[in-house]
Amino acid sequence: MIKKVFAVTAMSVATLGIAGVSLASTAPGAHKPVRHPAPKPALSGSVYRVESYPGGISSGAVATVACANTDAQSEKYIAISGGFEADPGQNLATINPLSIASSFPGRMDWNTNEPKPGRLDGWVIQFAAGSTSEPNGYVWALCVPKAEFGNLPVQTNAG
Repeated sequence: MIKKVFAVTAMSVATLGIAGVSLASTAPGAHKPVRHPAPKPALSGSVYRVESYPGGISSGAVATVACANTDAQSEKYIAISGGFEADPGQNLATINPLSIASSFPGRMDWNTNEPKPGRLDGWVIQFAAGSTSEPNGYVWALCVPKAEFGNLPVQTNAG
């Protein structure tokens, strides 16, 4: 009985060898631990960008912040969050802030006053017309490296 089992095993090893499968790694003690690089911390390489508007902001205005100082650097990031802080340092219960009409990731084309297509490397805030004005404020964005997302297409519901 032992001879038959050995013959089957020997044939199986030979058959697998022809198929390009090695059984050497199945020998006792042949397994070695797989070493993986340490994971990067969450949001590694991210930047929190803030644009100050100390001269005042009026109703209907558009305020923005980019993910970096130049277009080439900014386009290496994607803004995943953003917003506006009115009257920094003031008691929020005592201010009458501007109403925000829209807030979204993007960059503005100041020649057309429209968002630049496909750009997610900053934050845009548009204030509602007819609301109050602010003596100062900040637009902020949390920007993460684009490499963390790969290609992130902008999709619309139009067709």
